[in-house]
Amino acid sequence: QPAWGQGRDGAQPDILPGTVGVSKQESTVKAAQSSVDAASVTILQALKDDGIADKDYSTSQYSIDPITDFSDPTSLNGKLNGYRVTIMYDITVRDLSKASGVID
Repeated sequence: QPAWGQGRDGAQPDILPGTVGVSKQESTVKAAQSSVDAASVTILQALKDDGIADKDYSTSQYSIDPITDFSDPTSLNGKLNGYRVTIMYDITVRDLSKASGVID
């Protein structure tokens, strides 16, 4: 029979990993991209303002997806309603006293 054990680690956390990003839907890819770019500038500036170093964030996802409406039963291909552009960043907060500010 296997022996079952129990373990504990008393170390205090010293970093907070997380993900932050933005997703926008518009009628064209260009409009959605422009909207996401503007929001990304704001997000990245907020990270810098909160003391997050350039090495502590990186792009983890970038996607462009068509938004299609399939509710019309007479349309086999659906109706294109626009595009969603998404960009996500992985971040690492090294000063945990700043974590709530970064999350806000």
